[in-house]
Amino acid sequence: IKKIIEDTKGKVEKITEWGKRELAYPIKKKKMGFYFLWEIKLNPQDVDKIDKKIKIEEQVLRYLVLRKE
Repeated sequence: IKKIIEDTKGKVEKITEWGKRELAYPIKKKKMGFYFLWEIKLNPQDVDKIDKKIKIEEQVLRYLVLRKE
């Protein structure tokens, strides 16, 4: 994920690992997953580029991109 962000001229400011937790419901037959919170700086027009690249990452089960105010 870090490489995807940096390749899109974004900057990783902080990564918080929440650890391994049980998922609310199975995703791709998985019941557990590792949770991370990534704080990044990125041009708004590049969000779609990152979104497309993360979608095809097999190790990422789910993700959510939010704007921090």
